[in-house]
Amino acid sequence: MAMNYFDFDYLYPVTGADISTWQRRPNEEMDFSLLVSRINFLWIRCLYAGYEDGDFRYYMGKMEEHPNLPYGFYQFLKVKESNTALKNQFEKLKAIINEFGMPPMGIMLDVEQNPDGLNKTEFGNQLAKYLNWCYAEWGEDKVTIYTRTTFWDGVLQGYKTDYPKKAKLFIARYITSIATPVDLNIGLPRDWKDLNNLPYGIRWVMWQFSADGNRLGDDFGCHSSAIDLIRFNGDYQDFRVLFGVYPMKETNILGGDPVDPPPPPEEPELQEFIIHKAKCITGALNVRKGPSIGYAVVEKLYNNEVAEVLEEKIDSYENIWVRIGLNQWSAMKYYNNVYLEYLEK
Repeated sequence: MAMNYFDFDYLYPVTGADISTWQRRPNEEMDFSLLVSRINFLWIRCLYAGYEDGDFRYYMGKMEEHPNLPYGFYQFLKVKESNTALKNQFEKLKAIINEFGMPPMGIMLDVEQNPDGLNKTEFGNQLAKYLNWCYAEWGEDKVTIYTRTTFWDGVLQGYKTDYPKKAKLFIARYITSIATPVDLNIGLPRDWKDLNNLPYGIRWVMWQFSADGNRLGDDFGCHSSAIDLIRFNGDYQDFRVLFGVYPMKETNILGGDPVDPPPPPEEPELQEFIIHKAKCITGALNVRKGPSIGYAVVEKLYNNEVAEVLEEKIDSYENIWVRIGLNQWSAMKYYNNVYLEYLEK
């Protein structure tokens, strides 16, 4: 049976959208209240490079009618060879923030273009420069990077593995049939694949899962035929912790009665005996609800902490997951990186 964009809403209770001048016809009112009623958060394009989005001020006027909707600004960033051209984009972004204030969700940089055909070092140096300006002006926690894996890996792979991880990762991956978007499905940029250096505890924060031509514009009050829809990697509390604000709560993305999820699988009974003891050998190791990074983080193990292993599972990629409690799993070995070692076997 064919799946649609909303089959897995129950796995992602916090869902949003991004809008720009493409979502509105000139000089016409759009049904902004309908849009707000069907999302939990919103990204608004403020700048295309150094040029203000034609409908940015219209949207900001509408936001005054919906003060409880979390939102952020995004800039379509053109990474330029000229320092003057690059600085001009930053100064325009700074002017927007100075005029309207820092939005609750901060700023998002849309990085998916290399207009000057820069090589890896040139592009990386210029992007790092821009990010460092943003970090210095507003702080690392206010910055999100949006990109496509095919673009990032093609232009930047291996340039550096430190500076991009200071920002939250917002990934574009237009596959509607993924229930739990683990790394292999989402296809993360390789520079985000180091489990030991993740300031936000998860590899990706947001996922743009709807493709162009989705014909959903009318359903969200927009004049465009399509709209970009976004899933947040977590629940309402995760969103509040990450952005400092509560998302608006709705029954589901298209309104109406809540959609009942399929019944969850029966939980295995907790074993009454310990099969192993294992010691954490990394700084901080996520403990998740299930044996995959697609499951939510429930707590952490820290260096030299000992856990009682109740079950061991090896997935199809030879990653080793161990259960250390009811609905508590940690990665013992993940893509050749070892995070737990047995004390006795």
